[in-house]
Amino acid sequence: MIVIRRRSVELYAMERLLVLLPASHEKRKEVGDAVYRLKAGRAGEREVDKYVRLTRIPGPAKVLTDLELEIGPNHIVQIDTVILTPRGAWILEAKRYKGTLRYLKNPNRLERIDSNEEVTPFPCPISQLSTQIRALEHWLADRGITLPVQGKIAFVSNNLWQGLPSDAPIIPVRDVPFYLQQSFDHLPEVLDLPLFHQLAEQLAKEKHRFNPFPLCARFGINPNTLKRGFLCPTCHARMRFITERTCRCEACNFQTLPDYGRALLDWFLLIHPTINNQQLRLFLGLKNKYAATRILALFELLKVGTSRNTAYTIDPFVGLENMQLKRRMKAGEGSGR
Repeated sequence: MIVIRRRSVELYAMERLLVLLPASHEKRKEVGDAVYRLKAGRAGEREVDKYVRLTRIPGPAKVLTDLELEIGPNHIVQIDTVILTPRGAWILEAKRYKGTLRYLKNPNRLERIDSNEEVTPFPCPISQLSTQIRALEHWLADRGITLPVQGKIAFVSNNLWQGLPSDAPIIPVRDVPFYLQQSFDHLPEVLDLPLFHQLAEQLAKEKHRFNPFPLCARFGINPNTLKRGFLCPTCHARMRFITERTCRCEACNFQTLPDYGRALLDWFLLIHPTINNQQLRLFLGLKNKYAATRILALFELLKVGTSRNTAYTIDPFVGLENMQLKRRMKAGEGSGR
């Protein structure tokens, strides 16, 4: 099967937030912990992807990743992976927890016990999977489609379990191909090909309902506490212009062209969804409005407002290429400061 999972914009933004936070900032540990959890989650998803690619089932199949189904006002259900076929749909939820895992009831929850006996609680993955299955069933029913929906929680790590029910929908990730192939073989075909392709196209659009940006508001961080200007891509110290087109790092002497695109993207993802000429000048320490105008014209930005109220924004989920702003032209970035 073909699996395409895009790089996480949210993870990129959190990593950039860590770069811009001073070392002594009170929110640094909270953001660092969030980055660690997101990285672990994405690593687990990529491991599941590897085994989905090894799965062989006859007929058409579509692998959909990172879906967000809205099942009610302000209620969005996120799903790592859905395998859609004319016979049914399968949800795979990746988990990657180290240590011994203990399953508890009333309420249902999961606890991780580290080697030093430290206990960390997690939401119940079985309840999470049940919610995902119901959400997809409701989504299908709203469109007049009855299709079997099943799912498993694929654990990437080899864990020792305590209290796990014998019928728990949990499998090791290496069993994903066998599970999918066996389940598929026991189901009759429900959808004809035109309806299957139409359904796959509609479901693939169920993304990006939750917008976590800007991250400063999400974490309660005052944007004025972030590092400003151009930062060294090597050591993240502040850079100074040594010519109209070249910056040098104050700490390690690394020289490079100023990355206007990265700085603008930092603003949109971390500070505010829109930016105007004056805000750009203050953020980057530019000397005049004409330099800021030329920089803004380099990129495919969405214009909002008119005249003095003109500002610019992006759609962070479609306006990027490899975590970079799309450029309007390939000319050099010399803009004069």
